[in-house]
Amino acid sequence: MILRAAWKLRCNLPPLSVMPLFLLGSLLIFPLTFADILPRIDLAWPSRQVARMLEDQPAGKLISVGFGEPSLAFLNDTETRMTNARGAVPLLSDESFRYLLLEGRQKQRLVALAPGQLDKLQLLQAFESYNYSKGKRLKLELYAKP
Repeated sequence: MILRAAWKLRCNLPPLSVMPLFLLGSLLIFPLTFADILPRIDLAWPSRQVARMLEDQPAGKLISVGFGEPSLAFLNDTETRMTNARGAVPLLSDESFRYLLLEGRQKQRLVALAPGQLDKLQLLQAFESYNYSKGKRLKLELYAKP
């Protein structure tokens, strides 16, 4: 259909004659893209990835350092604490906070502020994702207290 419209444009037909074909094509492509294809791309939904990783883990609160997407709290637990490295230091000693989600750029800051604390945690998974609201790639690490 789109190829047919492109062929008509190539043959120097008036652009308005191909508009119905482009409109029909977009009416078929856009709903499929936004309802089916985009939601399945895990790279764009880091909060959903974290929720899947924590499904099979024991219950516990989550500290998110450097990643503050609101859906993280909704998908995981309403008691998820979103903070920076400085705010995470006192929370690491709180036993109710069992998990730590650490954004790559915050890792050095956390290690400098709380030497040895990260070594006490078990790395569950490191993964890359994309923050679509800021347009930046993310390197995230999910840790758990043993």
